Amino acid sequence: MSTEIKIEFTSPQLYFIALVLGLIAILMVKFSHSLTPIAVILIWPAFLCGANAVRQVARYGLGTGTSSIGYWGTAVGATMAFTSQFINPAYNFVSPYFEIFGALIVGAVTGICAQKIIKMKIPVMIRDSAVLASSTAIIAMFFLAMLTEYSTQVFTLDAYITYPLIYIAITLAILHPFNGSMGAGENQRRTLRLSALEASMTTGLFGLVALLFSDALFLTGVSVIIVSMAGFFIFVKRWFAAVKEDTYEFAWTGYPPAEH
Repeated sequence: MSTEIKIEFTSPQLYFIALVLGLIAILMVKFSHSLTPIAVILIWPAFLCGANAVRQVARYGLGTGTSSIGYWGTAVGATMAFTSQFINPAYNFVSPYFEIFGALIVGAVTGICAQKIIKMKIPVMIRDSAVLASSTAIIAMFFLAMLTEYSTQVFTLDAYITYPLIYIAITLAILHPFNGSMGAGENQRRTLRLSALEASMTTGLFGLVALLFSDALFLTGVSVIIVSMAGFFIFVKRWFAAVKEDTYEFAWTGYPPAEH
């Protein structure tokens, strides 16, 4: 069992990384879908940032409320991303900046309501509600860009029917890492490694969606699945290594009895 003290990333640090790389990823996909396999890697930190925001809020003792804060925060970010598409379906210059920073502001407002009206008394509630919502918007905008083929004049393929799947997939990938790791031995390193694992699974899912969604997105889907699978195997190995380091011992509890 590892007793080494690990330095943790702060929410602002992770958000800065997620924001910069996420914007680059979205703009890369908008510029050319052939860059999507590289952009997929750059969007993974946004999942880690969102999962860490859930962790920061939920570790104050929410218990089963971990799922609630996850759904609450991601709903703000996803709603900002989806609503803007009805206003601006051609993804003009305003996107994705309006959605991402709009989600940051609205997320902070929901955090203020939680603190001042609901009286949750969680010191990081406002900050991490904003970070959680904005991280979700980053991911949602990326998936919308990935599933949409368009020219500067004609919107050739909409992705409206994928909105429910995008929302629930992002939500599960963001809220589950802490929910699956919480307890006396929980730590950021292992939780975020699980988050990276689930991020690669989620992008792989949308690679499959792209593959089935349109012939124009066939190569995009295949490439995203390949990159996501490679990431999945790497992150599984890294996550399980952290699990073994943090575990005191493994005890066999199944049948037949273990041999001694």
